[in-house]
Amino acid sequence: MADTRVDFRYTSREVTSAQRIRFFRSQQFKITILLCLAAILYIAAPLVLPGVFPPTSYSSWGLVLYIVLAYLITMVVMLLVTPWVDFHINRMWKLPLTFTFNDKQLRLSVTGKTGGLHLKWNQIIKVDEGPLSFLLFYGGMNKFIILPKAALSDPVVEQRFRRVISQHTEKAEPTTRVEE
Repeated sequence: MADTRVDFRYTSREVTSAQRIRFFRSQQFKITILLCLAAILYIAAPLVLPGVFPPTSYSSWGLVLYIVLAYLITMVVMLLVTPWVDFHINRMWKLPLTFTFNDKQLRLSVTGKTGGLHLKWNQIIKVDEGPLSFLLFYGGMNKFIILPKAALSDPVVEQRFRRVISQHTEKAEPTTRVEE
């Protein structure tokens, strides 16, 4: 197959949506939730079951509420503020980009420049599909490419891309879709 090339620029919605999907599916999110639950249980146990867990001087419903509030604020910042700030601070998100792919490899580069990121399809570990973009993970779960669906607006190009990723990645189709 000949190279298929698409030129695009990221939008804030595409990047923030992809970053949120990545965070929801990450170990960091699961660990944060577990730590929150553990802290709440540790403080609330003496209040709920005083016969089983001896009361402590710092156990109070106010403290439980503060912990819940602190974790909620942390999650709001991590899900809403951080991706938006990252998009507006990181100049890479604003550059005109070219995504080129064929049956053997893919390339992401700044439009008009040589070099860029070259990967063989077998280096792609996982593909996630969101409502606005695809996330292509490679070399570890912290390295990824966001490919906006708007860049694949031509149905022939999108079909070709889906065929190539289904042939070269572990899953036959991108992982389950997440709606925002």
